[in-house]
Amino acid sequence: MESATRKNKSYATAIFIVGIAVALISVYAIGGNQAWLSYSSLVFMLCLLTGLYSVTAYQQKENISLSAQNDGLEKRLSQFQSQVGKKKETIVDAKETIQVEEFIRKILPESNQQFGSQEKLTEYILTSIAKEFSIAQGLFFTKDASTETFTLQGRYAYFSEDLPHNFKEGEGLSGQVAKDKMVLNISDIPDGYITIVSGLGTGNPNSVMIVPAISQGTTVGVMELASFHTFTPNEVDLFSKITAQLGERIANHSTI
Repeated sequence: MESATRKNKSYATAIFIVGIAVALISVYAIGGNQAWLSYSSLVFMLCLLTGLYSVTAYQQKENISLSAQNDGLEKRLSQFQSQVGKKKETIVDAKETIQVEEFIRKILPESNQQFGSQEKLTEYILTSIAKEFSIAQGLFFTKDASTETFTLQGRYAYFSEDLPHNFKEGEGLSGQVAKDKMVLNISDIPDGYITIVSGLGTGNPNSVMIVPAISQGTTVGVMELASFHTFTPNEVDLFSKITAQLGERIANHSTI
């Protein structure tokens, strides 16, 4: 392509030079004859116009070529940016996967064999979570397959004369979480909804997160976590990614 454009440019230049040469030779040969002078002038003008046309055509081709090159560069740049974006997404996904795996190792035991009951297993999980987050109180309900009822198994820092009521799917907030199989984060807690008791006195939490434990598409447990701080979106997302692991541990322990 570059060779062709050079030929076009050389062709236009040659025509222009030939036109001038023809005009000068004609004037010299005729000795100033008016007719031949007019003829040579006409030839000169035709050659000049042809040369200008060729130069203009060459310039247009150059512009088209540059435009095509720019389009190609923009396309390659777009492809490069897309590849960079995909690599960034891959890195982010890898970091999130590592974060989830580390969290699972911290809160779930390597084996259920060391726990003789679901109560001990669920209390171990709640205690492990409390070490990682500012959890002031925690409850863990598991599902009785024969009655389809969720009953309290594990407790963390829970103090009350009355135990929480059992529930079924769709009953109350915890029952709705069991039905929807989605984490629920509540930051606007009504007064008296939950009271946290310690040696320093009592208080109401600022945030409650209810997490389902899911095994093979079925909710087998529900965990309630109360905190004096507001759970961040990242924390909610992290718990959303471990519902299956929680459910498998609960389901596997029931078969031991």
